[in-house]
Amino acid sequence: MSLYDVAIIGGGLSGQLAAFLLSKEKYSILLCEADPKLGGKSRLDYGFNLLTPELSKTLSLDLSYIEIFNQEPLALRKMNWVSVSPEEISPEQKYFFFKDFIFPRGGIEKVFTSLNAGFSSVEIKLSTPILECAIQDHTIQKIISGKEGWQAKAVVAAIPFTGLTHMLGTDYFHPRFLKKIRKQKMVSAVKLNFILKEKVCDYQNILFSLDSNGVGFFPSNVDSTLIEGTKQISQWLFFLKEEELVDAEEVAKKIRAGKRFIQKAWPQFFNQVEWEQIGVIDQLFPLEVTDPQEMEKTTLKNLFWIGGRFTPSVIEEVKKITTYISQNHN
Repeated sequence: MSLYDVAIIGGGLSGQLAAFLLSKEKYSILLCEADPKLGGKSRLDYGFNLLTPELSKTLSLDLSYIEIFNQEPLALRKMNWVSVSPEEISPEQKYFFFKDFIFPRGGIEKVFTSLNAGFSSVEIKLSTPILECAIQDHTIQKIISGKEGWQAKAVVAAIPFTGLTHMLGTDYFHPRFLKKIRKQKMVSAVKLNFILKEKVCDYQNILFSLDSNGVGFFPSNVDSTLIEGTKQISQWLFFLKEEELVDAEEVAKKIRAGKRFIQKAWPQFFNQVEWEQIGVIDQLFPLEVTDPQEMEKTTLKNLFWIGGRFTPSVIEEVKKITTYISQNHN
C-alpha cells in the first residue's frame, strides 16, 4: 500500500487550497471528495461565490476580481431599495454586511480551475466518502472508504465538524474544544437560484430581505460573461435557525417566504424564470465571531482539522502540517 505524505478529506475550497499550498512543498497528496465533483458548498450552483481580498492574495493565482462592496448593501423597505445600517439587520446578515468581499470574474469555477492547475503532485478521488479511520497509538494509520484504504503521514480534514465526528466519534477530541464547538451556533439557509430570460434589475449590491431574513445577489450584473445575451442570474439565501433546519415544514415555509419576498421586490420576476434550483445548505457559517480553530483540538497526532470553510486557519494549519512532517518523518 502506498504511503502518501498527506491525505485530504474534502474537496471544497478549503481542501483544494490546502492541496494547492501543500503541493508547493512537493508532498505526495491524496484528495478524497465524497461528491462526484470538487467544490463542496462553494460550487457555483450554491451561489455567493465571494472571497475576501486577504485569502485571494494567498492564492497568488492569475485571476481577475470584482469588488462587491463599492456600493452600500441595500434593503427593501416600502417597495424601495434603500441603504441599510448594521443596526437594522440580523446577526446572520452582518456576515455579508461587514465582509470586504470580492467576486472572482468568471465565477468560482475559475478559482477551481486555477487551483487544480497548480496541483503538481495531487491524486484526486471523487465519489469517495471517507467513512472511518484505522487508529493506533493516537495516530491515524489509514483512511477508509468502503473496501479501500490509504495511508498517509498526515491527515487533513477539510469538512464540517459534524462530518468529522461521524467519522471518528468524539473520544479523540479535547473536552474544552468539544464544549466550544457544541455551543457554537451555525447558520444554515435555503438557497434559491434562478436563471431569468430577461433582466429584472441592474443592482450590483448585496440585497437584504429584512422581513424574511435573507440576502440576494445578481452575479451576472457584475460579470456579464457568466450568462449569455440578456439573461440574468439571481441567487438568494434565506437563513434557517438550527431548530428550523431539522423541520421539513419550517424549511418549506422559508422557501415560500423567500419567493414571496422576491415577488414583492420584482412583480415580473417569476414570469421571467427559465430555470430554478432550490436546496438547503447546512452549516453555512458560524454565527459567533470566536473561532474554535484557535484552540487545541485533538489527541490524534497526525490529524489537522481545517473545516469546510475558506478561512485564514487553512493557511496556519498548512504550516503546522509541514512542521509535523519534517519533525516526524525525515
